[in-house]
Amino acid sequence: MVEYEVATNTTECMCSDLQTEDYSPLYAKCNLALIIFALPPLSFFGVCTNIANVYVYSRKR
Repeated sequence: MVEYEVATNTTECMCSDLQTEDYSPLYAKCNLALIIFALPPLSFFGVCTNIANVYVYSRKR
């Protein structure tokens, strides 16, 4: 049986989006409001347009 030596992960995160301590409270509240109020209607509109496209493109000529 072959045994592999597992090295510890010494890399640092280079993603600035994951560092939330830089966000201001106002930014966090605006971001939350957009997620709650803007994304659901936008998603619903996307589903409705997909249904309309399926109807239009599935009809026979």
